[in-house]
Amino acid sequence: MSNLTFAVVLWQYIRPYRWYVLFILLGLTVEFCYEAGLRYSLKFLVDDVILKNKLDIFVLLFALFGLGGLVYSFFSVTCDYYWAKYGSRIFSDLCHDLFRHLQLLPLEYHERQSTGDLMSRFSSDAATVDNALVIVLPAAFLSIGELMVSSALLFQLNRLLFTGVLLGIVFCLFSPRFFAKQTNSTNYELCRYNGQMGIFLQEHLSAFKMIRAYGLESHVSGQYREQLNQFVLVASRANFFSYISQRMPNLAFLLLNILVLFAAGLLVMQGQMSVGALVTYQIIFVSLSAAINHMTWIIPNLSSAKAAMQRLQEVLEVPLPSGEQHYDNELFSFTGAVEYRHVGFSYNNGQSILNDLSFQIDPKSFTVFVGPSGAGKTTLINLLLRFYEPTTGLILINNMESSLVNPRLLRHCIGIVAQEVNLFNLSIAQNIRMGQLDADQEAIEKAAKLAEIHDFIISLPEQYETLCGESGGLLSGGQRQRIALARALVREPLMLLLDEATSALDPLTEQDILKTILKLRSQCTIVAITHKLNLALEANMTFVIDKGSIVEQGTHAQLLNNNGLYMRFWNHSKKIDETHVTCTS
Repeated sequence: MSNLTFAVVLWQYIRPYRWYVLFILLGLTVEFCYEAGLRYSLKFLVDDVILKNKLDIFVLLFALFGLGGLVYSFFSVTCDYYWAKYGSRIFSDLCHDLFRHLQLLPLEYHERQSTGDLMSRFSSDAATVDNALVIVLPAAFLSIGELMVSSALLFQLNRLLFTGVLLGIVFCLFSPRFFAKQTNSTNYELCRYNGQMGIFLQEHLSAFKMIRAYGLESHVSGQYREQLNQFVLVASRANFFSYISQRMPNLAFLLLNILVLFAAGLLVMQGQMSVGALVTYQIIFVSLSAAINHMTWIIPNLSSAKAAMQRLQEVLEVPLPSGEQHYDNELFSFTGAVEYRHVGFSYNNGQSILNDLSFQIDPKSFTVFVGPSGAGKTTLINLLLRFYEPTTGLILINNMESSLVNPRLLRHCIGIVAQEVNLFNLSIAQNIRMGQLDADQEAIEKAAKLAEIHDFIISLPEQYETLCGESGGLLSGGQRQRIALARALVREPLMLLLDEATSALDPLTEQDILKTILKLRSQCTIVAITHKLNLALEANMTFVIDKGSIVEQGTHAQLLNNNGLYMRFWNHSKKIDETHVTCTS
């Protein structure tokens, strides 16, 4: 990312607060002008007031200094307040844009990305940019102002000495550019590696139980040590180039300070410069040196912020799916009728998942898809929800191409319960309400009763206000799945999608849920993906999928008569049940 691009991107976030920022810059201008004027007045104070013993002018000067100090303090505190406030708002705007953009990106993008790396862009990269906005940029403005004003005053005091100072300033400001390329690349590599560290921690901290169960504590600790050793190498290289970028100007300015002081002393001894001018020149030169030091600190920090912004822009510049502009979505009314016509689907790597699928789902019917793992059953649901688009063929919703239907309106008509349940660290009521944000308590409890979870909830001390914990960790797998079912039912969907929704339930609860599903048949279309064939016993139509193709279809009785894959599944499930009965007896 070039410096110009970095500035343009930052300006997009600063622009809404530009008048506040303008006031802040005005206050900073008052700040460095007052400090520079105070230093420059030392020449007059020493030569024309103190050495000539003019007490009245001495008192008047310090009264003016005090009055100026009050104005200085007012602007300083006000600037700090507004910069802290609006700097935080700019940071929140940046994080909000990043989060919202991630929410709108297609499922395919999220499956390619690591959660840990995305989290590091919020926690590390965005924080680095925030540091640049709140600390580095004001410091840069102050340093540049101090540099310009101090240079002008030094030129006014002694033009000959200023010639040497000017050469030193040019060298100090441009010396970091000798290492700019290495500094930028190493800082970006450090940001990227921080993302990889985030991935490792996210994966291994969330897999704590598995690690403990398999006795892998020492193994994963050793892996983390290896990661940290590699981090040390990357961070050392990045920090070295940052430090050397700061160190060179400081060393150069230190030598220049000695030379300037030597030359100024000679001029005083030769009568070409007063003692007051020497004192003033040295104090202003020291402030100029401090401004240069700040600039050498600012440049590496801006380089880090630029690398962090580049990582943020890598996400923000991912194109969003095209909007639905071909259909008047307000006229869309979903009845639950779905048809797949010669649908095929392949991932970008060319791996074929579905092959020439054709079938219909009638409104208010109960349809079941069974088949071995990896047959493509879940992909069917992802296509229906428009998480993906078919590679070949058409999906018709109410006899209309799915590509012409607003995905948001379509999903609003559908409730889904997946095998992998996602609950938030909120109360049970809030988690159920995620299915319908305007649902009242009565609707929440009705959905919970349908999902056979109400009795459990009211047995808890805080009932519906009980926290679920991170990812629902305070609940059992079956409880999480029933809350997810309640979340789907609270929106009173026209279609209910069940993706292994009863996999974590005990047999008795599973039978109760099945009774609930059967009651819903008259209210909505139900599509279930399962390995358990007890659902197929009650289905209007069952499709058997193998290797991305439909190999059998029909009712339970018809499929048994086919003596095909479904029959083998059925016989296998009966053997498992018989074994279970034998073991329990």
